[in-house]
Amino acid sequence: MAITKVVKVQEIRVYPAADSTAADSSNDKWPILRVTKEFTLDDTNDAELPIVSHARTALYRYNSDGSAYDFASEDNLVKAIIAAVWT
Repeated sequence: MAITKVVKVQEIRVYPAADSTAADSSNDKWPILRVTKEFTLDDTNDAELPIVSHARTALYRYNSDGSAYDFASEDNLVKAIIAAVWT
């Protein structure tokens, strides 16, 4: 019995910057991404599976400590959109 987990990006929304005149180090200067992902847990030997859930996350250019958001673990499509809107 092996449970598999599949994560799929369902939707990416890009919201414009709140204040394009803000300092470069402010999140207000940069667009916000809202990413919706679908998580599926399945086991072919278990009749009660699969289980599907969704999670929505807001991605900001900077973390609360002022460091840049590390998007290395994001899906390739999310990375491409981040590269386009945060550079």
